[in-house]
Amino acid sequence: MRAPILLLAAALLTASCANKSADNTIINLDPRNLNQLEDVIDDFKVIFLDSTRNALITNPGKILCDSNYYYIQDEEMNCIKVFGKDGHYVSQVNRVGRSNQEYPWITNFDVKDETVYILSTATQKLYEYDIRGKYLNSYVLDDNYYDIVAVNNNTVLLFSNYANNKMKNYVLFDLKQRKIVAECDDFTVNAGCRVAESHFIRTDEGIFTVKLFDYTIYQYDNNSINPVLTLNFDTEDALPQNDDIRVIDEQTEKKEVVRYYKSFTKVGDNVFVSYNLTRHFLGDFRIPINLITAANIKDSTAITVTTFLGETKFPLGFGESFLSNGALYAFVWPSTYNSNVDAAAIDEESNIILIEYKLKCK
Repeated sequence: MRAPILLLAAALLTASCANKSADNTIINLDPRNLNQLEDVIDDFKVIFLDSTRNALITNPGKILCDSNYYYIQDEEMNCIKVFGKDGHYVSQVNRVGRSNQEYPWITNFDVKDETVYILSTATQKLYEYDIRGKYLNSYVLDDNYYDIVAVNNNTVLLFSNYANNKMKNYVLFDLKQRKIVAECDDFTVNAGCRVAESHFIRTDEGIFTVKLFDYTIYQYDNNSINPVLTLNFDTEDALPQNDDIRVIDEQTEKKEVVRYYKSFTKVGDNVFVSYNLTRHFLGDFRIPINLITAANIKDSTAITVTTFLGETKFPLGFGESFLSNGALYAFVWPSTYNSNVDAAAIDEESNIILIEYKLKCK
């Protein structure tokens, strides 16, 4: 493990930085050359989530997990539901309201050491709860931030996603001091929009991050972001060069181009990224196909698979896939679950089904 990220010397305080040069693996690939799903997946397990009233998930969003629990965001119910690894319902963080101990809306969240950090742009505040929903603390922020990762128990890293007045993408916030202690990655145009899903992963090696319309994965270290892996996609269209994220978003919306990473995870020297590539079918009919590229930093190899149709051996149904904590997750509705495994255990009234796929690493 590298030197601890957050042994912050005085030089870090209120520092502003540019990207530092570092060793970066660059891999060229054509995402239309597809391999089999089994080339990146070793095995899978089906988790039937409890179907009790409090456990039901209406609209699943982001999922995080640790050694004991799954933390699943219900975007419609505006809460985080906690399940054990066998699918039993444990608790939820559901403190919607207008008091000082409540959040009006979940913009994003992270979990570390069974502390749930909820970020809300509606109040420009960060909230802390335990996994039972007990209020622990809240912090007033100075601007809008759209993603968060807890670096340790005292410090969180915030991401503005090109959409705040500070014009800094990364801000390090000290929870004890209740203030910003470092910031970096300047941008020139406040985009004022939010796209993409997951910008951080936390590993034993440190914090890794991705940005909009950028094919590079960076490591955050010593208040800089250092490139680790770049995938150059050979597609029919290419990302336009523009400082305004809104322009790139508009110009690529209907193009055959990889726009940004939806989620990613790292296992040793292997990096897995999930993204959509819009493909043309039957003339002007376009379908965004979900792809996963598995890349090895050491030997500079990569293979790409699609989860679009799923396979009998590795059922995906029609659920969205999400990379997190060294695994691939998919949510599948009972009505579309396409496997006979424990089929008698589900019906139309059952909770959404979680499938966890073990990623195959070299």
